[in-house]
Amino acid sequence: MRHAARFPPREPGRCRSWASRRPSSFKTYNPCGPAVWPSGYKPLTLPPFPACYSANPDGRQDDILCAPAQREGDGMRGILMTWALVILWMAGCGGATPGNSAPSGPPSTEDFFRSGSRLRFEVTTTRDGLRWPGNLFDQTRGAVCDWTKAAPDGAYYCISGVAPQGLLLRVGETGDFYADADCSQQLWLTSSTGDASPFISIRSALHDGLPRFFTRGEHFTGTVHTRKQDGACVQRPISNGVTAFRVGPEVPAGTFVRGELRERHAGPGIATVFIEGEDGSSHFDHLRATEHDLPCLAGLASDDVSRCLPLPLNNQTASGPTPSIWANETCTEPAYHSPSCTLPRLAVHFESKQCTTRIHVLSVVERLTQTHFQQADGNCQPTALAFPCYVRAGEEVPAQTWPEAIPIDMATHGRLTVRGLNLAHSAMIPTALLDTQVGMECRFRKDVEGTSRCLPTSLELSFTGLHADNACTQPLFESSREECLQTSLATVRDVSTGGFRVHERGSRHDGELFQRLVSPDGTTRCLERTRQPGVTYWRTGAEIPATSFVPGTPSIE
Repeated sequence: MRHAARFPPREPGRCRSWASRRPSSFKTYNPCGPAVWPSGYKPLTLPPFPACYSANPDGRQDDILCAPAQREGDGMRGILMTWALVILWMAGCGGATPGNSAPSGPPSTEDFFRSGSRLRFEVTTTRDGLRWPGNLFDQTRGAVCDWTKAAPDGAYYCISGVAPQGLLLRVGETGDFYADADCSQQLWLTSSTGDASPFISIRSALHDGLPRFFTRGEHFTGTVHTRKQDGACVQRPISNGVTAFRVGPEVPAGTFVRGELRERHAGPGIATVFIEGEDGSSHFDHLRATEHDLPCLAGLASDDVSRCLPLPLNNQTASGPTPSIWANETCTEPAYHSPSCTLPRLAVHFESKQCTTRIHVLSVVERLTQTHFQQADGNCQPTALAFPCYVRAGEEVPAQTWPEAIPIDMATHGRLTVRGLNLAHSAMIPTALLDTQVGMECRFRKDVEGTSRCLPTSLELSFTGLHADNACTQPLFESSREECLQTSLATVRDVSTGGFRVHERGSRHDGELFQRLVSPDGTTRCLERTRQPGVTYWRTGAEIPATSFVPGTPSIE
């Protein structure tokens, strides 16, 4: 019997999909239990494209109407999260030993994030001595930038002013579009309106899915063609909400700061990896489980120990189980979806019980050529394979082979506590700030008056753009597990000011749902949306005065 078949099927709506990876962010990953997500991550539904919906009666997925992006804070195009700063105690240099707490008196955190000649950190300080890094600012371009791995060399580039190709791919498409029947004149397609970014990015299966950056060319109104995965060049019908542009010259070297990953050893079974920019900037990027040679994030392993595990946020790892999709004809063996059709090494199985999510890491046996769908009446029927590809999992990789990542409190600055992880008893990583008076983690964001404050943050209760009225004026919070919900506060962006407000959780909303969507002509409409199984919706309660939260002073250093 295959190990994966031992797990119960996932309950509908309990495990939401993942999020696009934000480099330089590290925090415990827990998609189903009390929400403890990497800072700066946002739950998305697969595939990982903008929240767009078809306006066609037949429901074709053409990305016609797009919901405005829900950003987590001020200037959130770049590295908007709490930064993970690494404080290392090396064995032989006063390091901790197994079974003991980590030593006190760490070196300055400034040793672990460093501004360069061009890239500068925004650092928020408080009157109690906290210094918390935030966005990375490109002085030459005058903008916040994001580290992104890119083709053709696979290096990292701190990009800004780049618009992604915002179009849902159809089955068999590579992501390459053209203006001619020979597929030689490349096009860039988008369903987003009002984005005047000077540069565009194109991801292609021909370059392992890594983006390449180009200047935006002229508007194209002719017939669009696409390259299929079988190599054929065919016409691609485009609906009215999609705009095509010719692709201009590739962005020249030096437009963005280039960076490379550099590893620093942390201890047995674990290593820390930094991005070092060509301008002399440097900061922590991720952890690597050395025994398996894989990037890892903290999560609760199957042996009930918090460990650094190869989660899908930073690995080409399959994950599941996928709701209603099965690997066998009796619908008893889970199928796991893979971010690419290249066979991954591992699959992760999320097992949710009693408000706790345990993560099982499984070997991968094979790519599935046939999947099955379990209908509402219980019948198991063959179904056509759809993107992403699916795999069959095998035996579990022993949990003890992954390094421990034990939650700890590292330092206190007034009412703010720095939370972190003790990794294999040899490294400590700050992951988040806890407001001890509120009893919730918080993140520095601007309130409606423009003051930076550590406002409560929780993806256990969040605003995802839904409203209770057909004018889209009454925002709703949502939670995926009502029986496990402990959070009573939620933060929502104020549309008129761009700042944030904090509200108490109000009464449960069982009525209709609406969302503000952008039409092809750039106007907005408030349209009815369908409910997701297992999700509870809440009205906003009383507003909490912003002055109730710890202020900070941000500056570019």
